[in-house]
Amino acid sequence: MPLYKGMSKKQRISVAQKRSIAIHTAAKKAVGKTDAERLKWLIGFALAGMQRGELTQDDIDRFDEEVSQFVWASTPIYSAVGFHGEALDQPAIEVLRTSVLYGLTYVARMDPRVAGNVGWNVNENGWINGLEFVVRKGAKALRGPRDAVVLFLASELIASPAGARICACAAPDCESIFYKVKGAAYCSSACAQRTRTQRYRKTLKVKSHG
Repeated sequence: MPLYKGMSKKQRISVAQKRSIAIHTAAKKAVGKTDAERLKWLIGFALAGMQRGELTQDDIDRFDEEVSQFVWASTPIYSAVGFHGEALDQPAIEVLRTSVLYGLTYVARMDPRVAGNVGWNVNENGWINGLEFVVRKGAKALRGPRDAVVLFLASELIASPAGARICACAAPDCESIFYKVKGAAYCSSACAQRTRTQRYRKTLKVKSHG
């Protein structure tokens, strides 16, 4: 790799270790600890696929570590969480993001007045097959394939009080979702301004024909 060109074995190991520590530290900060922080990260992770093209190796390594941190951040709820599977590559990241985005979008667009056994069927496509949920006195643990563990934890986060803030953007030409803060109705100031401009122009058009 160009990064290690001309370095001795000892130097390569040192650089690799520093890079690994930096990625780990940044991932912990990105994911956060609280339900609100983890949910904001989850939404950002899901939407990132709509904003990026080909991922660099740095992107892939970062997402791989952030997904792991998302799982490990659930330890206050579970006494242990384990997953198996190879490190994520771009196809695996896209599959996971697509699954997460489907669930988030589904619940964001649901009528909040709907009650009963209605919502995102987390295992609709066998997404959490192979998941093992283990309990003992005063403790519970989770283990299984990485995607199944991530999606199950995502579903629990969606069902938490923080999940009530998952919203679909009110702009008619936007399909994005966002974490609602206070009375926000749009995913961005750009969407809010564009919608106001469209309404204003429509009002002027009506008046001109009135």
